[in-house]
Amino acid sequence: MKIADVKNDIYHNINTLGIFLCLLMFAQSSYSQSVSRIDPPNWWLEMSTDTLELLVYGEELDRVKEVKSTSEGVKILSFQATESPNYLLTTVYILPNARPGEVILEFGKKKSARFKWNLHPNKGFQPAKHSPSDVMYLISPDRFVNGNAQNDAFSSMQEKTVNRKEAFDRHGGDLEGEIAMLDYLKDLGISSVWNCPLLENDQPKESYHGYAITDHYTIDKRFGTNEHFYALSEGLHKRNMKLVMDVVYNHCGSMHPFHTNPPFVDWINRWSEFTQTNYRAATFVDPNASERDKRIFQDGWFVATMPDLNQRNKQMARYLIQNSIWWITQAEVDALRIDTYAYPDQDFMNDLVRALRREYEDYFIFGEIWVTGSQVQGGWTNNPMLGDKAAELPSVLDFQFCFGVQELVKEKPDWARGMGRLYLSLAGDWMYENPSHLVTFIDNHDMGRIFGEVNGNLNDWKTAVGILLTSRGIPCLYYGTEILMKETANHGLIREDFPGGWAGDPVDKFTQAGRTDEENEAFQFIQRLSSIRLSNPELFNGKFTHFVPLEEVYVYFYSGGGNLMMTIVSRSSEIRSLSLERFSELLSEGMQMQSPLTDKIIKAMDTIEVAPNSFDTFILLQ
Repeated sequence: MKIADVKNDIYHNINTLGIFLCLLMFAQSSYSQSVSRIDPPNWWLEMSTDTLELLVYGEELDRVKEVKSTSEGVKILSFQATESPNYLLTTVYILPNARPGEVILEFGKKKSARFKWNLHPNKGFQPAKHSPSDVMYLISPDRFVNGNAQNDAFSSMQEKTVNRKEAFDRHGGDLEGEIAMLDYLKDLGISSVWNCPLLENDQPKESYHGYAITDHYTIDKRFGTNEHFYALSEGLHKRNMKLVMDVVYNHCGSMHPFHTNPPFVDWINRWSEFTQTNYRAATFVDPNASERDKRIFQDGWFVATMPDLNQRNKQMARYLIQNSIWWITQAEVDALRIDTYAYPDQDFMNDLVRALRREYEDYFIFGEIWVTGSQVQGGWTNNPMLGDKAAELPSVLDFQFCFGVQELVKEKPDWARGMGRLYLSLAGDWMYENPSHLVTFIDNHDMGRIFGEVNGNLNDWKTAVGILLTSRGIPCLYYGTEILMKETANHGLIREDFPGGWAGDPVDKFTQAGRTDEENEAFQFIQRLSSIRLSNPELFNGKFTHFVPLEEVYVYFYSGGGNLMMTIVSRSSEIRSLSLERFSELLSEGMQMQSPLTDKIIKAMDTIEVAPNSFDTFILLQ
């Protein structure tokens, strides 16, 4: 080989190496991490939860080799790349000497991404306690009041239109409208407001109901902003009313990033083909249940558009628990209603309840346990007989009470049917640590409305509503019950618009003038019984006693604080003579009681005549 050829080869190799090094340097400089969001977006000093696992969102976060905090009070304990380059898990510890203010978190070394994260002073929030003297009100917010037509629809969202003529489309109700009606609710006798979920549901269709969440930290902008939710909380608390938040742990919406681009694939319970839950909650408490049935119940998807979350993944579990503590603290939420409580991993649910009650002692939580039979519903109690299956859950929605009341007003009384079913439901109270804190109802956002179920019979409606507002538990009314809404056909229709909640509505049933005589009678019936409940906390926190139904007449009492209330329910088609001497363990000679509904006065130990198919309640005259 000639010397010139050798020189040329060397020159060529040097050039090739130089080009390679330049390309490598360009490749290294062409990427840089970016951070767009951190969940949770802030935290507080002096919280029991002082160690957080932050979920960092961004680009090329799998390349991060170092994470730093500019605050001496926030220590980085660890960080972990996920299966997606769009997330990074970072564990931080908030030291006792931490100070409030802005914390700069840096991700990476040379070309680090910087993000501002906030640490706030402790709010000193103390949730208001729920008690049996409360009256709750459930709202489907898209269908209640449209306070701002400008936020009805957005072209940037999957479902881009609003259409009140279609039962399953969005109708435009929002938080501004609800806030404007708080005095109406106060006047009705409501002390606690529960909305169906308000978090973002950016789904292609049927996004109005709220149960297909796509962002765990953002109020759906068609309902308003996070600030509107805080304003609702403030407005309720100013009126000595309470805020209940509806939360969902079992599933999310199919358009949630946790499904479309999850940090880890196993954040979702996945199957080789779509597998729907069997909805058999009984498999959880059934000692004879097959493992296959139990897995399908727990890990099967609720519906195809609601992927099932895997709470057995500890990082998913931490995310959900931190999210709940954040909302409670940020928005000053007094209680949580947990959707589909029986469906998630139950070890996680117990961990969740313990975590919330460590942060806020005796925090009120009630779960949806939609099952048939007290023996199944009672499986979600802390009954010692359940051993290691005992639940931490303080309260449930009492579906057995609901079924009992509905049967009472719809079926002929029998030993275990009609009136008998309600009696047996209440006889199952031994299963609950505190049955007076079960949340009772007679219809809800998933059921036909009670006025429709009794075929528009006002007398039967009064019996059902009257039992709800005078019996044990914390009663919950579904919005529109007070104006005799009666749809029963499907979910879209039973979540109907409240007349007067939209500009241009032909009638306004938020006003006495806009309601019919029958509707005003119903409104005043609720108003009267609610006011009794709210003004007698010692009575309704007292002892509930019921007597075996006889001759199609059911009698029960509340006693407490030196007061006494007796309720008489007849489902007989005939006048019945009722000897009050039967109730001498609670009544004594000389007592007089008066009905707040009819002003009728009765004397203890007398025999009274009970009208056919009637409801009445009597308060001790002091």
